[in-house]
Amino acid sequence: MARGNGISRRELLRASCCAAASLGMTAALGRLHMIHALAAGPSSGYQALVCIFLFDGNDSNNLIVPNDTAGYQNYATIRQNLALAQGSLLPIVAKTGKMPYGLHPELPGLQGLFNGGQLAVAANVARSRSR
Repeated sequence: MARGNGISRRELLRASCCAAASLGMTAALGRLHMIHALAAGPSSGYQALVCIFLFDGNDSNNLIVPNDTAGYQNYATIRQNLALAQGSLLPIVAKTGKMPYGLHPELPGLQGLFNGGQLAVAANVARSRSR
């Protein structure tokens, strides 16, 4: 039922459905370029950069712990009852440094990735909180 120069509800509904369908189709067509990546198959030189940002949810001082005598004593003094036992730490040694570190004992998967050269740690990195 058209009133004056306007459109009827049925025409409005039809136009809305067509617009929604065309937006959905446009979004689907935008992803077609990914088919080539999937069809290419595995590559022997594949590399990925995965960044995990743990904002306000990680006790980083118990994630990576200095595992040398002096470093661990300093850590244990500062952390007191929160300190992990030195014998429970999973040992890792950075290739660029001589200081040994230990990972939290619940992270053997990360230890394997680190020792295999597939994991690196960027310590003391923080985001700026300007308000």
